Amino acid sequence: MNVQMRRIKYEDFALTLLTSPAINTTRVEVTRGNTRIYVSEKEITKEQATQKLQDFLSTLAAQLQTLSRIQFQE
Repeated sequence: MNVQMRRIKYEDFALTLLTSPAINTTRVEVTRGNTRIYVSEKEITKEQATQKLQDFLSTLAAQLQTLSRIQFQE
């Protein structure tokens, strides 16, 4: 089976893209240190997997921005 792997690191984050054209499957993993933040393995193209990841990261960024505004009252 022909599997292609690409891995990108940025500070504590790592993005791994595995594609297997033979079975038309793409796996995307995002980790921070030893913690998996996002995993998707589906019968989709690299482009579709990239779009799904971008949508996830956009939603995550918006949620984190909301959380950063929370203030605990004394």
